[in-house]
Amino acid sequence: MAICVAECISEMVQLFPAPNAIAEYTRHLIDEDFGWAIGIAYWLTYLSIFAAQNIMAASLSEYWGEKDGIWRPIVFYFAANFGTLGINMVGARLFGWVEAIGGILKIALVILITVVLAIVLADVNNEFQVGFRRNTPYAASDTAAICYVIPIVTFGFIGIEAAEVISFEAAPGSLQRPSKNIAYIASFLYLACMSTQVFSVPWTSRKLPDIYSGIGELNKRNEGGNESVTHILVVIAVRKWNKSSLDGLFDGAMIFSVIFASNTALYIASRTLYGMVIRMHNDSYLVGKLRHLSKVNRKTGCQSLLS
Repeated sequence: MAICVAECISEMVQLFPAPNAIAEYTRHLIDEDFGWAIGIAYWLTYLSIFAAQNIMAASLSEYWGEKDGIWRPIVFYFAANFGTLGINMVGARLFGWVEAIGGILKIALVILITVVLAIVLADVNNEFQVGFRRNTPYAASDTAAICYVIPIVTFGFIGIEAAEVISFEAAPGSLQRPSKNIAYIASFLYLACMSTQVFSVPWTSRKLPDIYSGIGELNKRNEGGNESVTHILVVIAVRKWNKSSLDGLFDGAMIFSVIFASNTALYIASRTLYGMVIRMHNDSYLVGKLRHLSKVNRKTGCQSLLS
């Protein structure tokens, strides 16, 4: 479904360029009120993702044991936020280069993780249970287990449709081929990477996160308190291998990936807000104030970003 939506909207953007395309097409082709609801929900989703990604990056840094140090809030709650805000405020060209570099690094990381875990699977004598079984303490039936899994899996596909957000600011013709293929390629890579992770770590492992754990509960201490225990699947699998020191590399690479993802989330949230307010034509006082968010300065919507 995510692939079909991404491909459909990317095709339409090339024929009918529009800011905030998902909400705009819904307003004109289905229902105006429904389009506004989608636009607001889309904006709030990526706004919350921007904050959540910075919290997750700070949590990933706990792997090295510095949980109470002053540098973590400075780096991840101030420097990272102001850095991504600065990148987004100087125009789409710099943002495009940053995203291109970050995207290449993230794709390379996904491929590297897949290859390494495939080697781990071939080398380690796995004693894992074969087959799919529900975790009985959390799910009383297979139906309940599926209901738990669906939102978790769906969350992994958030961002597949992001190509349509940038299409309005880029040359439509140059995005024709990428917009058709990027969703399929990304989905295949993510599926291959996740499959190797799932088969590398047993579902009965006590190191896996609780189903109700929050964003900040990525790491914990073992009973002895001497070793940091992570909930990240690839780090758990590599540490179990005991033949390399790639666990720290993967954890650090994931921190940079999360920061790049927060940069993308801020961009999408600001463009979505810009696309909503620019379509407001009411003469009321509140609408007049909101329309200030659609002003473009320094080749970008600074007011939307700051909001």
